[in-house]
Amino acid sequence: MSVPARSDEPRWASLKEAEIYSHIPRRTLRHWIAKGWLPAERVGPRLIRVDLDDVDRLRTPIPSARLDAQDA
Repeated sequence: MSVPARSDEPRWASLKEAEIYSHIPRRTLRHWIAKGWLPAERVGPRLIRVDLDDVDRLRTPIPSARLDAQDA
């Protein structure tokens, strides 16, 4: 799957494509959609699409002790 460069246009992807892109399980993506944390659109009776930029926004870096030790 090729993902276009960032732009103002949404980068729509199915949940399967979003899972491959982000390495986040589909079950977690569905949970985030149900909680309202991840906007999604249904296309037809079964297909759910998400914007990959929205998936990226939910990722949060976690500081680690190893990185902190290197700064000292």
